[in-house]
Amino acid sequence: VDGEKVSLIDFNRSSVPLVEIVTEPDIHTAVQAKAYAKAIRQLLRFLKIANCDMEQGGMRLEANISLTTDPTVLPDYKVELKNINSFRFMEQAIAYETERQTEILVSGDTPDQETRGWDMNKQETYTQRTKEAAEDYRYFPDPDLPPIEFTQAAISDLQKDLPELPDAISKRWQETYAIEPKYLTYFLESQEAVAWGDELFSLAKTERIEPNLVANMLVNKKVVADQQTPAATVIASIKAETAVSAVDTDTLNVAFEELKTQFPDEWQRLQAGETKLTGFFIGQFKRKLGANIELETIISLLS
Repeated sequence: VDGEKVSLIDFNRSSVPLVEIVTEPDIHTAVQAKAYAKAIRQLLRFLKIANCDMEQGGMRLEANISLTTDPTVLPDYKVELKNINSFRFMEQAIAYETERQTEILVSGDTPDQETRGWDMNKQETYTQRTKEAAEDYRYFPDPDLPPIEFTQAAISDLQKDLPELPDAISKRWQETYAIEPKYLTYFLESQEAVAWGDELFSLAKTERIEPNLVANMLVNKKVVADQQTPAATVIASIKAETAVSAVDTDTLNVAFEELKTQFPDEWQRLQAGETKLTGFFIGQFKRKLGANIELETIISLLS
């Protein structure tokens, strides 16, 4: 840019853009921290911002931990766990560090303000370096890096361009198709996976197959398919997998009454609208009769 009337700012780090996301001090457990970090990774991947491949250094986790008995007052120290490359390791490190600091505080001392690492072999944190106080960092504004401020109007405009996000999709699928939460992640890896899931669940409903059963069979690999497999092919495979020999009506009705007696709580919950139990009763029919039955026949009985 020599001779030009412009200034360029390089925000890259070794030619790789770096985004640092910092939370408010409102996470209270290791489980919460892990869930938050996984949700951030899911969102960044879903929006195609980054692959967040932790093995390749695409995402790193750092946790600041300090304890207090008064939630309205922040402690006067903090311990930072640096450069963790696994959600499981972060959860373990936070749990260990919380226990370590608790023991120090109970003894009447205050933990040192420091940076610590996680030794996964010893399953413990260790000192890396002492942390300075804020004034020791000698912070000052960089004239070449002005703050970027967004008005609410600008934020609203940006939100209009966003696709439907994973949380909203999860809620919609649970309300519309009664998909169990444990199956949702499989279909929320990308926008393409969501489109595939929408097509599958809609077609399943049309074909009188429980969408949750479709999710179950795909997640548990009872039917082998991926996003390149047409929805119609997947549904046809599930029909073939769940239907074979015919059983006479009397035998079916006897088995049906026996199952209602054997599983009264589950039957009442199904009647109350807990449709995910359809898959449970389909499995019980098969075990009881030793044969696969037409899926539509079972669903007709259960409804």
